Amino acid sequence: MDDPAPALIDASRDLRDDQVELHLRAQGATEERRLAGRGARDLATVKVSIDPLKAFGPDDETRRAELRVHVRHAGWSFDAPLTADAAVRAEAGRSPFLAGRRIELHAGDDGIVELRRGWPGGRVRDAAGRTVRRLRALLRR
Repeated sequence: MDDPAPALIDASRDLRDDQVELHLRAQGATEERRLAGRGARDLATVKVSIDPLKAFGPDDETRRAELRVHVRHAGWSFDAPLTADAAVRAEAGRSPFLAGRRIELHAGDDGIVELRRGWPGGRVRDAAGRTVRRLRALLRR
């Protein structure tokens, strides 16, 4: 039996297409919302930013939601709840004032990370963040 052609066993193209996406699933919801994504050379550590104003809409009253990760590696796709140890969560810190309502990363007993949002307070922070973003968008024009 002949060896397969080298092009058929070369996975370098599939590895270049590795991708990690972070999704948010609100408590009790069946649908997920994509928060961030990026290509990744090393899937052991991938940094993404979470924008609270984009994660939660202006009329969204969600207080907590599970973070899920969708990984594409070497042509395979994997979906799983996001887990992170306490040191990683502490490094994330707190959300800045102009990012809207205060959010925190919290892990349950099972290690699954949730995004928890301050509620009901925080309307001023949301309004300030959205106003600054609108002004920046107008100045860019």
